[in-house]
Amino acid sequence: MNHGQRLRHNTYILMRFFSQILQLPIYSIDISDLSYKYLALRQNKSGIVVSDFGEGDIPAGIIENGEIKQAESLSSLLRSIFAKRNIRFIAISLPDEKGFLKSIKIPSNVLEDELDATIGLALEEHIPLPTAEAAFDYVVVGKDNANYDIVLRAFPRIIIDGYLSALSSAGAKPVLAEPELSAMVRAVVRSDEPASAMLIDWGKTRTSFAIFDHATVRFAATAPLGGNAITDAIMKELKVGKEEAEQIKRAKDRLSVDIRSASAGGLLGSVIPILSAMSSEAERYMRFWNSHAEGNKPITRVYLVGGDVNINGLPEYLAKKLGVDVVFGNPWRNVMFPSKYLPEIFFKDSLRFTSALGLSLKALEESQIL
Repeated sequence: MNHGQRLRHNTYILMRFFSQILQLPIYSIDISDLSYKYLALRQNKSGIVVSDFGEGDIPAGIIENGEIKQAESLSSLLRSIFAKRNIRFIAISLPDEKGFLKSIKIPSNVLEDELDATIGLALEEHIPLPTAEAAFDYVVVGKDNANYDIVLRAFPRIIIDGYLSALSSAGAKPVLAEPELSAMVRAVVRSDEPASAMLIDWGKTRTSFAIFDHATVRFAATAPLGGNAITDAIMKELKVGKEEAEQIKRAKDRLSVDIRSASAGGLLGSVIPILSAMSSEAERYMRFWNSHAEGNKPITRVYLVGGDVNINGLPEYLAKKLGVDVVFGNPWRNVMFPSKYLPEIFFKDSLRFTSALGLSLKALEESQIL
């Protein structure tokens, strides 16, 4: 079988679907440091529709850098939402900044049904955690005469247990978990796309970068460059409140950037250093991918997702800085809508729901297997 051909894709091994769960819908929930989004897709005879969605804020301090610090406060916040929306089963995204991602080789003479045990025995060779403290899954993306090409993903059990416990205490049963960036890639690219590309998720407090090949995340990194920094810069420069600064950030006639903005003063002058820092991080990861890993295809496209990418001119600005095509990711790309159906979420808002949409697609796929 040719390199790059996907052989199998395990669901996160600690959170496989329970066979008794045949009642739908399964909601997906994306939880970040300062916000949450939930969404449910429903399959009918004509296609897939959005049956419910919503979002809300999380007070600062409850979650920090992807780690739950105040579990009861998070549970209390979500409990009323779960009860009101009748949310019983949950698919959850895991914060990539707390996980480990590594490409590994396993000899091809190992049988496929022995891969779980083989990788588990060698886990400490690949991640800086004792085996007893880690949970892992993997994707086999290729096989040749010598080796399986495997992407290994692992998380500390204490991080996973924190999310599962908080959601359970809020009244919902977690049935599936997956790294956030993997869910996003599932939403915005076709599973059979062979090209290498980058996805940038720009949130309020951080920016995450994923490089993927054959729709499988091969590299992930997170930088503390959040959209809140833009908001703060606008507040300081224009001496306005946070709500007005957020409106200015998204208004095409108030804030617009291009490559010539680098020497601008005033508002643009305060914003450009933040965008430049983001592009520099992306360029650094692209350079590593393009030159340091054998057999990698050069990155030719960058997809933008997340709640803070809706700045006028941002794709064009980054395209000129990075020298590749930069586009907004389409979170609906793999959702087969019925004819003439449009979801109630505006496209610019759906960029915030990319992870939840990717999780919901996985939930639909798994529920059909059941």
